[in-house]
Amino acid sequence: MKKLIAILAVVLLMTGCSDARVKVTSSSTTLLTVGTEKITKGEIFSSFMNRYPSEAVMNMATKLILAKQVPVDAAIKAVADEKLAEAKEKWDDEFADFLSAYGYETEQEYYDNELIVTAQTDALTAKYITDNYDTLIATYKPRKIRVIQTSTQEKAVAAIKEIKEGANFEATATKYSSTSYKGKEQIVTTESSLFAAALTFATGATVPTLSTAIEDSTNKVFYVVQVTVADPAKFKDEILTTLNSDATFQKKAMLSFFEAGEFTVYDKTVYDEFKSYYAEYLNQK
Repeated sequence: MKKLIAILAVVLLMTGCSDARVKVTSSSTTLLTVGTEKITKGEIFSSFMNRYPSEAVMNMATKLILAKQVPVDAAIKAVADEKLAEAKEKWDDEFADFLSAYGYETEQEYYDNELIVTAQTDALTAKYITDNYDTLIATYKPRKIRVIQTSTQEKAVAAIKEIKEGANFEATATKYSSTSYKGKEQIVTTESSLFAAALTFATGATVPTLSTAIEDSTNKVFYVVQVTVADPAKFKDEILTTLNSDATFQKKAMLSFFEAGEFTVYDKTVYDEFKSYYAEYLNQK
């Protein structure tokens, strides 16, 4: 697919649009030969159109946005170099097998198409969050919290009592909480995956506070939530780091640049498939 995208980019530069269907000019032009067999521009384009064209278009559009907004520079390369070194250390003698398992024929291909792109995506997300910080804070209300989940209301009430009397929250969580909640401090936003009522309590707090027992009647458990820091200004650097690594905000960043770039698909076949898989990225009517 990666090689097809590179070839297709050349093909698309030489296409026109008629009745919302892309036409390939000089479709009989040979682009590749395999032995005595010739592969034409038209055959490559047909193959593309029959094999998930929306995925290829999405990849190309993403790379165009990344190249424009966060060009590959020394900082991007430094991040990619570090990740490559980590991967080689982790996989050691099996590094070649690791590359093959993920569809990469060479280390350079992995570096260019995975590590560099990931570093650029992280940089793009950081740019988006920094540029829109105040709006994001007002909308998604990051808070620092601790959570205990208990199997009964009695255990939740007992935990609250001990915490109010000065008990260590994590120690109390070890005593009463499920294996999923260890009482460790974490950052949440309105997009986090905590039980809705518990999350509403946390993100709605304006000062450090401790909840009562919050019931999840569907799953028959109870939550105790302690908001440790309610003012985002007090942990801005941590917020930036957390949001930057959050897939939700990475997607929001990319969506914003697709919209700003007035991303448009002209071919109806590609448009229809793109709408099925990537509808949020389409801005056209």
